Amino acid sequence: MAEIRVNATGGLKLYDADDSHYAQIVAGTITSNTDVLTLGHAAIIAGTSVDLNGNELILDADADTSITADTDDTIHIKISGADDFTFTANTFTAESGSTIAAQALTATTVTASGVLKTDDATEATSTTDGSLQTDGGLSVVKDVVMGDDLKLLSDAAVLSFGANSEITLTHVHDTGLLLQDSGGTPTLQLHDSNESIASDGSKVIITSGGTAFSLPTSDGSNGQALVTNGSAVLSFASAGGGDLSFGGDTFGENKTIGANDAYSLTLETNNAAAMVISAAGEITKPLQPCFAATTSATQTNMTKGSANTIVFGTEIFDLNGDFASNTFTAPVTGKYLLTARVTLAQLDHDSNFYAEFRITTSNRQQANNLSIQDIMEAQPELYPFEIAVVADMDASDTATVGYIESGPGASQTDVYNADNATDRKYHVFSGCLLA
Repeated sequence: MAEIRVNATGGLKLYDADDSHYAQIVAGTITSNTDVLTLGHAAIIAGTSVDLNGNELILDADADTSITADTDDTIHIKISGADDFTFTANTFTAESGSTIAAQALTATTVTASGVLKTDDATEATSTTDGSLQTDGGLSVVKDVVMGDDLKLLSDAAVLSFGANSEITLTHVHDTGLLLQDSGGTPTLQLHDSNESIASDGSKVIITSGGTAFSLPTSDGSNGQALVTNGSAVLSFASAGGGDLSFGGDTFGENKTIGANDAYSLTLETNNAAAMVISAAGEITKPLQPCFAATTSATQTNMTKGSANTIVFGTEIFDLNGDFASNTFTAPVTGKYLLTARVTLAQLDHDSNFYAEFRITTSNRQQANNLSIQDIMEAQPELYPFEIAVVADMDASDTATVGYIESGPGASQTDVYNADNATDRKYHVFSGCLLA
């Protein structure tokens, strides 16, 4: 039978029916002679404290959920037989495999030794939604990897670069982005340092191929062009550096190429001047085929009945180097003006009938044919022969001047004083390219 006894120390003991178990109350403290003190009431109300002295407090019916403090200053929470959570001074720890789920978590600092992860997939469209929110700043030591957009929602938002944030990219409201460098010249490189756009605060500098071109700081005048001084400094000047202008850029209208100042205009080919237009408008063609030659040695007693080539041994001029050995050679296909004048002496008036003065080209002959006895009443002392033709010549065709007599007379006709420097004025073979 259960009993209540008072012991010698003033304590009250409650014994079970066989006196094997008791609970003792001494000075407000309940103890048991067994490991477990079971109370049947829904709550324990203690005046000051309940001391478990490091023993486990079992919370559920199957005894696998409990609280214990068997380690000094440490509380262990066990659920379903596994240690899930631990409290130490100022720290709450979720053990491996455990999860903290909360509608709201308020703390001064949350430190996680592992991965801080949220499985919520809410999109962020402002600063107050999204699956991860903070009312303050965000500090990240390593890389930030984002799978979608990055939005800076405030006007004048700044992206800073570098350990001392000397490079900044600032949003300018309704305008664009401002690149600044607190240490010098802000530069945007496009491939490497050889290709970039920069500003020194007064002008834009464009680097291309390693050359830094400084742009002008103000606009030029209408019709001016951007020119360089040879040291990568660009400025506005009259088109062509003041020398050359182009006009008439509409299809179907007349076109103009002209010099804007009192200097000549030169067209070159193969690094040589092919056409020069002076400031007064005169046109010269230094490379145009053009020549003149005269005699240099005696040529007497030309053979009657045969074509005699007049010998022109002295060049007066030969612009393109096309005349040699009494012969002009066409450098290109075209139309050539050819002229010849030769004064002859000792013509046989009484016996010869005809005299022919000719220019012979590769394509044809062109000549003057005179009846000596019909034109001349007596033996002439001198007689000038002249001829001028426009000859159709192909490239490499040749042209020479010739003379031939017919009749029974003697072979006695001479080129008058051909070797005399004074009288060479009577003998000229010349020509030029017309078209």
